[in-house]
Amino acid sequence: LEVPIHFQEQVCQISASIPPWWTLTSPQVAALLTITPETLHIKRAQGVAPQAISAGAIKPAQGQPVFFRLAHVRAWTVQKMGLSYSVTDQITDFMMDFFPDWHI
Repeated sequence: LEVPIHFQEQVCQISASIPPWWTLTSPQVAALLTITPETLHIKRAQGVAPQAISAGAIKPAQGQPVFFRLAHVRAWTVQKMGLSYSVTDQITDFMMDFFPDWHI
């Protein structure tokens, strides 16, 4: 799964206001990756998509909805670009924006 160039810009735009632990739905992640939810499902089955979390980890739900943490989507995308941005680094950056004296 190739990462669109404009995705990096989208991630930067949402990173300042949304915490890394925020959950996204499959359609939201598919939209960020500019693919269909069906393609995302296929890529997940092939093991070439961002790490997903089960709905049971969030709230009871019918069927088998899948959610993604923003941090995992961002880390996966950045890795596809040959870079690294760990979940811990994302949380630190987010917290530092709001609490400049905060450190892990």
